[in-house]
Amino acid sequence: MSVFHNRSKTLIISLVCLCVGLLFANSSAAKSKDTIKVVEVTASGAIAGNKIDSARQQAISGGLVSAVALACVDLLPMDAQVEYFEMLNQVLYDQVVEFVQDYKVLTEFVADSQYRVVMRVTVRLDKVEGQLSNSGMILTQEAMPRILIFMAEQKLEEDTPTYWWGEKLVFVVPSSEVAMADVLRGKGFTIVPRGNLVEPLNHELDLSIEEAITIGRHLTADIVVVGVSKEEKSSNTMGGTIKSYKGSVAVKAYRTDTGGAVASVSRAAVAAGEQAAQTGQEALSNAGALTAEELSKQIIAERQMAASTVPSVEIVIIGTGELKNFVKFRKMLGTISGVSGINIKEIKPNESTITVDYNDTGDTLAEELMLKTYDSFGIDIYEVSPERLGIELIPE
Repeated sequence: MSVFHNRSKTLIISLVCLCVGLLFANSSAAKSKDTIKVVEVTASGAIAGNKIDSARQQAISGGLVSAVALACVDLLPMDAQVEYFEMLNQVLYDQVVEFVQDYKVLTEFVADSQYRVVMRVTVRLDKVEGQLSNSGMILTQEAMPRILIFMAEQKLEEDTPTYWWGEKLVFVVPSSEVAMADVLRGKGFTIVPRGNLVEPLNHELDLSIEEAITIGRHLTADIVVVGVSKEEKSSNTMGGTIKSYKGSVAVKAYRTDTGGAVASVSRAAVAAGEQAAQTGQEALSNAGALTAEELSKQIIAERQMAASTVPSVEIVIIGTGELKNFVKFRKMLGTISGVSGINIKEIKPNESTITVDYNDTGDTLAEELMLKTYDSFGIDIYEVSPERLGIELIPE
């Protein structure tokens, strides 16, 4: 359902909502920082002809727009929101209810022919991010790696480590791995699940790097993390009942496409308590979390270094005012072999400039684009050079 009836009204009301909302914004703790965000905003609607209900609905609609705008500031800075305001109305604000999980009117009152409300709104940040990404408005589009973890964990009461790639299917995930996976997911990485395995892999405990990479490729992982974790009893005690336990984790990470090493980390942590099993598990979890923090830094640093060596081709695209065609073109561009990143450089009303991380020249990229079939439009490549392409999207 469209929130506003025309562009002029949209511009005025949305800007008012944004400005007023910024004064009253108050982000609160969300159930999941990765999927939702809770904000508090104030908004108003003009009372015309004593139509109170209409003014109230107008205020609520404006509050929802303001809440979504505030919630996505981390994804798209306010200066970029102003620059791309017309496009934001198309892809977000005119269908704002799609991105709101729920809302509550905290208080409402009438003043100077205005109906004002203060609202608490829960915004689906994951949906907003997906929409901005699909529309080309998140400036960098690069999927984080898929990680497969091989963790052999030995607890204090066990004679040998437990691991999942041996003669038996093991579905209990080690404490250190659980903590590692939670941290890595929070950093944007995808953890490859193992629940679809139906038969044991029958590998030895000392899995070779080549074997791990082969399994990783089979499970479509970009990186394999191979490591060991161990629980040990510490000599420290307190009061005869509180004892301390040490958890240690050591891992190495490898790319599945090249086999090259990307990270090496070892960390340890100590926990104290009366319950041996629970305390030992806590020590392992803490060590796993510390390991994952450093591991993510090393993986990202390696990716940035690798990306800096990839050449890029600049593409000026005319006809992007037809937003759906621009989105389709970018998605098609991402399917071309050798394209590792697509970045928005500039967006104008009917022209956009992007840079494409591509391991060949613009001439070759142009040839690849000519072989593609585009739904609802065609392309005219009017400029070709090794570093730059000029393309016009022509609606059919």
